[in-house]
Order: sequence, then structure tokens, then C-alpha cells
Amino acid sequence: MANQRKKKQKDTKKEVEEKIDLNEQLDRAQAAVEENHRTALKLHSQWRSHMLRMSYIVMIVTLQQAHIPSTSCIKEVKQWNEIRKNSMEEPMSGFQAFVAVLNDSVAELLSLFCTAFLLWCLSLPMANKDFSSLPYRLSCVCIPLIVSMYFSKKEVGCISDESFQHTIEDAPERPARGFPVILIFHTIVSLSLWFMQYQVGQHDQNIEIVKKLKKDLMEVPEESDAKKVK
Repeated sequence: MANQRKKKQKDTKKEVEEKIDLNEQLDRAQAAVEENHRTALKLHSQWRSHMLRMSYIVMIVTLQQAHIPSTSCIKEVKQWNEIRKNSMEEPMSGFQAFVAVLNDSVAELLSLFCTAFLLWCLSLPMANKDFSSLPYRLSCVCIPLIVSMYFSKKEVGCISDESFQHTIEDAPERPARGFPVILIFHTIVSLSLWFMQYQVGQHDQNIEIVKKLKKDLMEVPEESDAKKVK
């Protein structure tokens, strides 16, 4: 009986030690996964801040691109008004000129709006819900419109060539419309946000797996003790 009691006490002590050791290993595993999660969030926050700073640069570049069609259009309007003045015809009014400038700068104006929406999105607190946020959705609405306007009119100019051909031999030279840099930046931001959201989801899943494994493994000894009691 004494030997059996000692053996039982030894087995119980061994089970307790194994249980403690298992707890420690699981705690270390959970701590490591949570530390990786925190590190990833820190890196994501830094990259998000970097993209926010980049959005200011994109805004400046887009403003410069918007300056080209407006300047070209104003020159054409002045030239057109001079021609009409010489032919004793009514020149284009200021409001008509303003509308003409806006019509020729739609792609650039949409690029400005899209950049502003992305800047708004990146300035929001990081919550892994960027794709469902209002500013990001508004920026996505601008993209197909920008692409359509850019490819439908790759040259700047608000006065049709036919109008000039009636009065002068050659139509004025028109610079090419700059490629909207917001299309590239929007792609970079979208891929970055997707990758960050995916990585955070993976870390959350790993933490849940470790917690579930810890819970399942800790329930096994309790079930074994219950069977021994019976």
C-alpha cells in the first residue's frame, strides 16, 4: 500500500510538472505571437504615415498637372477672342471661358479630389476597415472617371481645331496631357492597405489558434483526473 501511495504521489507530481511545463510553453508561444502582432502593427503605422506624407507630394504634383491645361486653355481663349475681335464678332465671355477651362481640366480636378480622399483615408486611425471607409470608396469612384477622361482626350485644349481653321491656317500647338499620377499612387495605397489588413488578420488568427490550443490541452488533464476519480 505504501509503495502504491508513493507511486501515485510520484505520478501526480509528474503530471503537475508536465502541466506547469505545458502552461509555460503555451504562454511563451502566445507571448511570441502577440509580440509579432504588435511589431506588425508598429510597422503598419509607420508605413501608413509614410504614405500620408507621400499623398501631400502627389497633391502638389497633381496641382502642377492641373496648371497645364488651364494655362493652355486661357491662352487659346485669348487668341480666339483676339481673332473674333478682329473679325468684329462677339468675343467669348469670362463665364464661358471659365466653363471651358473647367471642361478641359476635368481629369486633373478629379485627380485632386481623389488625392484629397486618399489623404483623408490615410489620416484616419488605423482600424483595418479602410476599404469600407467613406473616403476610400469616394476615391475609388474617381478612378474610372479619371481613366475615361484621360484616354478620351490625351491633349489639352478647350477650343476646337475647326474653330481655328476658319480664321488661321494652323491650329495652335497643344501639349500632351500628363499621365495622372494618382492612378499609380491609388494602386500603391490599395495594395498596401490590403496587405496590412491581410497580415493583421493572419496575426489575429494565429493568436486565436494558440489560445484555443491552450484551452484544449488544459482540458485534457482535467478530463483524465475526472476519470481517475470515477
